Parts: sequence; structure tokens; C-alpha cells
Amino acid sequence: MAERKRRHLRQSSRLYLAIPLFTLLVILVVSIVLIALYIKSNQIGYLVALVVSFGVFLVGYIVIAYFVLRRIHFVYYDQIYETTYENVKKLTNNDSNLSTYRDLDIAEIHELNEAMLELKTLFGNSLLLNKVPNYSNIPLVYVDKEKNLVTYESFKKNLKNIISVSQSFRNVIIEIHYFLPNGTLPKEEIARLLQLYMSLFNDYYDALYMVGEENKSILIYLPVIDSFSKIEETLKMSMADSSVVIRDVKGLETVNARFAIVCYPFSAEEYMLSDLRYAKRQDKILNFFLPSRTQNNYSKKALLSTSMNLNYMSKMLSRVSILDYDSIDNSKNVTAIKNLFNDIASYLALDEAGIIIYDNVETLKYRDFLCSDRSMIFKKNNNIDPSLIKAFNEACDPDHSYYFSTRSHAKRSLGKQLDYYGIYSGFYYVIKNNENISSIIYFFNRHKDFNIDTYMRET
Repeated sequence: MAERKRRHLRQSSRLYLAIPLFTLLVILVVSIVLIALYIKSNQIGYLVALVVSFGVFLVGYIVIAYFVLRRIHFVYYDQIYETTYENVKKLTNNDSNLSTYRDLDIAEIHELNEAMLELKTLFGNSLLLNKVPNYSNIPLVYVDKEKNLVTYESFKKNLKNIISVSQSFRNVIIEIHYFLPNGTLPKEEIARLLQLYMSLFNDYYDALYMVGEENKSILIYLPVIDSFSKIEETLKMSMADSSVVIRDVKGLETVNARFAIVCYPFSAEEYMLSDLRYAKRQDKILNFFLPSRTQNNYSKKALLSTSMNLNYMSKMLSRVSILDYDSIDNSKNVTAIKNLFNDIASYLALDEAGIIIYDNVETLKYRDFLCSDRSMIFKKNNNIDPSLIKAFNEACDPDHSYYFSTRSHAKRSLGKQLDYYGIYSGFYYVIKNNENISSIIYFFNRHKDFNIDTYMRET
């Protein structure tokens, strides 16, 4: 069956403009003719006809203009504007149930509907996450106009909701605390410390800062972090500047800072503050406390209860399970894995994806075994500088992975290597045989951020 021919919006717009203009032209021509006849013959009948016809045409023009304007309002406002605005509001509220436009037999609206159905399918298999948490509906008590500094009591009371709106894992609370048995932090030191840490963490979206109980500590809440090691590095670099000068009966005394850190979901929402107190009691200079209880069912439930759809990614990864590892001809497996990496890179809009492996164990050389067809960072079968492998290994977190969503979130110890290879953001995983590095799986971008939901990253 042949597809019916649809009008184009441009043609319809011209028609809407032509009808009233044509009506005005008819009124003008008829009026000129009747006036000319009246002047030539001086018969009153032509004048009466002029008045009557002008009135009829004017009424007709008003009626036609009304229906044309009503049609224009219906197509452009009721359908195009209101439906588009409704969909924008839905996307703003993470609602993927997008509305379609009424089929008006117009080609452009038909194309919009097809695009809207594609979006519905795309978002139906995805989860929309806010990059920046929205605290507007949480009754936090702000101390400053910029809404960065909140009272500790309001933070403690609303912690569960604060974590909930972040829609992510690796929510971190840092407490910079001091041993002050007989005093509190002076106001000028509190102001200095807040300024210091707001500057250090200024590229973390919607971080919250607090003065702790009894004015003996500073607390920082980061809605999501990329890696534990980057946070540790940042805090270690701040140690010298975090010392405070306290005046007591003995004179001036310098007190060094200690750092306690807890992280959701390694600490459950209801245990985060109690775990933080426990971390402080352990009396370590820097204590990133990740309770062992998260290795049980809690962390698994936290992951599984998250309403994120990984169907498409799961389908891609399932190809690994059907590879023929006993095949004499390994080229088919290599091709299949390379295609998988290319598909993952396309799915996540990445510039580079591949595997670095040992080329020669005796000489400890590495080469890029697989890389995407459009690779600009590594070239296939090229040797990789061992210093890069060493830097990757030293920077990674305890689970052997490392993620940096943007260049500023990467450890400084990686900076030289990242700049040399032109890597701006990414994720990699170090695979070891005993303590020896056997390969590294990597996903990198050259000039843009790499934003991936934390559920996919944790799993």
C-alpha cells in the first residue's frame, strides 16, 4: 500500500497566509470596480451595491480570518508548542512517558512523532539521572547566601533524603577533626578552613559544608566521587594547610588535622554518621572507613534495588560467554571481542576502548592488543611505555579500577601521563595474575567528560 502524501508545514503556512490576503484582494478589486461604475454612471445603485458587497465581504473576511487564525493557533500553539513544552517538563522530571503530536496529515509533524517514538524507546530502556542533585525540597538550613554551608543539625536530620536525591553511589562524608579537649575552633580558623575546602572541592557538584558539633570539626558532603584515591590524595595535600593555631593558658599551640571518611553504600544511610564517629575514634591521621559488612547482602540489595535498566549493555556483554575458548583459530574470538569493545564505545559515546596486555613477560613490554577502529591514543600492536602501566596501577582503587569523569578528578600522579597521551576522562581496570599485571581494560575520552551512572560502574 502506497504511503499517503502529506502536506508540508511550509505549504500549509503559505495557504494560511494566502486565504486572508486573497479575500482582501477580492474586496479591493470589487470595491474599485463599483466605485468606477458609480463615478461613470452616477447611478445610486452602484453605491448601494458597493456598501452591501463591502459589508458582505468584510463579514466573510472576518469569518475566514477567524478560522485561519484558529487553525494556526491549533497547529503551532496547541500542538507544536504545548506538546513540546509538556515533553520538556517531563524530561526535566525524569519522566520518559513522552507525548506524541496529533497526526494532522502534515509531514513535519509526522517526522516529529517518529522522533518522539524513538526517544520514548531510548528512554524506556534507560534511566535519567540528575547530574546535579536538587535539594530544593529538603528543609536544609543554609548559613550562607550561596547555599553551600548548612547547619549540622539540618544535615543530620535530612541525610537520608540528601542521599536519595543524589541518585548515585559513592556519596561521601568527610570530617576534618581536631583534638581540642578544652576548647573549640576559633571563628577565624573555621572561616579559613571552610574557604580552603570549598576551593579544593569546587568542581564537585553541590557539595555541602558544615561546622561540626561543639565547633571542633568541619564536615564535607560530596554527592558523588569518582575514586577513593583521588579524595585521599586531595586530603593529604591539604594537611599542612589544615593545621590550626589554638591559644590556651600555655600560649599558642598548633593542632594538626585528622580526617575521617565514610561512603554510601559501604555505610548504609542509617549508619553513616555512627560509622563516621567510629572512624574518628580509631585515631588515624586519615581513615577512609569502608565497613566489611558491605560485603554481605546489604550492598547486593542496594545494587539490585536500583531501578536502572542494563538490558542493552547486558546483551552486549553476553557475547563474551559464547566465545569458543578451545578453538584453534583464535582470530574469531579476537574479532568478536574487538567488535564488542567498539559497540561499548559507541553505546557510551566514548573515543577509545581496548585492552593493553603483556607482549613479552621477560622484557615486561606491553602493547595494545585491541583498540577501537578510530583510536587516536594507542595504535594497534604499538608498545606502551611501562611508566604508564605503573602509573595506572598505582592510581587505581582497592578494587583495581579507576574512574575519572573529567581531567580535574584524576590524581595528580596520573597527570603527566594523561597529558602526554591526550586522555581527558575515562575508566580502566587492572587485571593481575598474583601480583603481576597481565592486562588493563580501558575506556577513554580525549576531549570530553565521561559521565556514567554509578550503578553501571559499581557492577
